Amino acid sequence: MSRVTGSGGRGDGEHRGLPSFSSHGQRRGGRGRGGGGGRRDGKQPASPSSSSTSSSFSGQRHGQRGYRRSLPSLPPDPSEPASSRQQPVLDLPRRNGRCGTVGKSCYILANHVHVKYGKEDPHKYLLRFVPPVGSAAFDGTRVAYSAGPLPFTSRNFHVTTSDVDGHEQDFRIGFVLNAQIQLTYLTELLKGEQDHNPREAINALNVVLKEASSLMGRVRDGPLLFSSDFGNGELGNGIEYWNGLFQSLRPTQIGLSLNIDVAAKAFYKSVLVTEFVEYLLGKNVSRDQLTYNDRIRVRRELRNVKVQACYGDERCYTVQGLTEQPLSSLMVEDVPIIGYLAQEYNLIISWPNLPAVQASIDAGPIIYFPMEYLKIVEGQSYLRTLNKVQGARWRRVICQTPDVRKNNIIRHLRDINYNETDLVNREFALHVEEQLKQIRARVLRPPHVFFFFLNSNSNYNMAFLIIYMYFAAYLS
Repeated sequence: MSRVTGSGGRGDGEHRGLPSFSSHGQRRGGRGRGGGGGRRDGKQPASPSSSSTSSSFSGQRHGQRGYRRSLPSLPPDPSEPASSRQQPVLDLPRRNGRCGTVGKSCYILANHVHVKYGKEDPHKYLLRFVPPVGSAAFDGTRVAYSAGPLPFTSRNFHVTTSDVDGHEQDFRIGFVLNAQIQLTYLTELLKGEQDHNPREAINALNVVLKEASSLMGRVRDGPLLFSSDFGNGELGNGIEYWNGLFQSLRPTQIGLSLNIDVAAKAFYKSVLVTEFVEYLLGKNVSRDQLTYNDRIRVRRELRNVKVQACYGDERCYTVQGLTEQPLSSLMVEDVPIIGYLAQEYNLIISWPNLPAVQASIDAGPIIYFPMEYLKIVEGQSYLRTLNKVQGARWRRVICQTPDVRKNNIIRHLRDINYNETDLVNREFALHVEEQLKQIRARVLRPPHVFFFFLNSNSNYNMAFLIIYMYFAAYLS
């Protein structure tokens, strides 16, 4: 039986420019979005920085080419994005054959690794869920790829699920063959025999590599992948950063390559809620009662955060707010809640002066939990704006020297180990090298810069500075 992997149904979209590294550890090339410093407003988009040796894509659209339609597919779904129903094929501009001659010739390392692929064509399938679900193993666009054809072209599966309380729900999943993706067009593109980019073939192989890298419980965010195993550190106020990885498969003039780079993102620390409150407020909550402003700040930071009780079941709850009264003043059916917890769960409340946490499952009833027995679920992104201290620490993390950045990329590649996963190696016959690509480049001499003041009596002001840069001597 062939292996099936889920997809978002579309490519990465924009064409990123990623920097390169020289063999002497010096950076040559464009400035990435993560390597040149953070944003001044303190916001921390999980930005990788990268540079690419591939040709840029133009925006001209053509008819679908690169995969062959086979067998009747599902009728169009109005809720399905148009990009997953129609994949345009883009033109790749040809080089004029002329290479640079000015400057000193050298070799540099680009953050690309070579990828080899097999001869068997992947098959694309569309899935329908009845009743509709958000995102199970997929991201909501209901697209899956298999290595070779499955033993059916259309089939419905009945699945029954149950939660911790024993409530069962039946689902009907429709699985329909949509297209057979032709890898021949990708081979012709890499050989220079055609100008069209078979986007669907590249997207299918890209999905396989992303799925394989996220099999070990890592957090995936589009083309970005984060894990505490890659490295983490303190940002302050109960927030930490996780190192991550950017990956995207691209056709280049040196073959099919995986564009890979480092990234970082802020996450909530997986600690008890009482510890998070102490980190956030900077005071000992065991003896100091929370003020009104403290409760407002804690409620704002914890709202919509997933937590898990350290007693009873292992379900995850979403924080909705805090009670205005401390835990010692709350009653459950005319019984103090502290006595109820001691009787039902044998819990001893050490900090009764703290308010209770109001949490629920989806739109279910509100349940009260003591802070000291509630833990924040691991792997939750921190989506709020970082303060100045947190932003300064995060910028120091993402601003890495070329040598450190290169070593981190190689280390992440070895940690993921694509070639040891059955999905990549055995099912789809892909092979990912662990050595960065070495390409030829030229280092130009720095231009001369001349400046003078328009008004000799005025003080130094950039408004009166005119800069002339002379490049004619280098172009002659």
